[in-house]
Amino acid sequence: FRLKTRESEGSLENLELLRDSEVDLALVQLQAMREPGVRAIATVYNDVVHVLARVDANVQSIEDLGGKKVSVGLPSSGTRDVAEFLLSHYGLNDSTTIRFEMGPRESVEKLIKGEIDTMILVTELSAPVIEEALQSGLIRHVSIGESGTANGLCVENPLLMAGVLEINTYGKRGMMTRPLPEKQIVVLKVPSQLVCLEQLDE
Repeated sequence: FRLKTRESEGSLENLELLRDSEVDLALVQLQAMREPGVRAIATVYNDVVHVLARVDANVQSIEDLGGKKVSVGLPSSGTRDVAEFLLSHYGLNDSTTIRFEMGPRESVEKLIKGEIDTMILVTELSAPVIEEALQSGLIRHVSIGESGTANGLCVENPLLMAGVLEINTYGKRGMMTRPLPEKQIVVLKVPSQLVCLEQLDE
């Protein structure tokens, strides 16, 4: 059989394409699986919860996002769900953070320009927008905290898993002035599933 791929903005658009019968199969982050009539076929890989901040924003942890301009993803997206969970866990609400509803590309562009301080994005480890942000030399990853903190978040939200970005994960192909990160970064991960409509033929 022939497999034809189609790019999208993420889980929300993938579900819309599936529902409208524009695609037969879709990749969806597990926490975005609310669509009736959709069934999972298999877990394909684990997306990373990237918390990116400008180097000059003085953001060392999630707690430092108070008073900051933060991109939390598009409404009803997988990123938005995780961002709201994280901010709520640390007691950050609409009155303590300035939130922007933007997709990945717009978020990175505004982050590089300094129009926002931080962005939260659930996507693959080496997504092009992540590498573009890091290549600018203006952006870095923010750690979730110690491994115990990440494990505690996973207990609170069982759809999440704890993980680590190893030293020199990015920049090995010589596209950055130096490989990043320079130290291990504790992150969260989200399973990404291949799904289809329930009535799809076996």
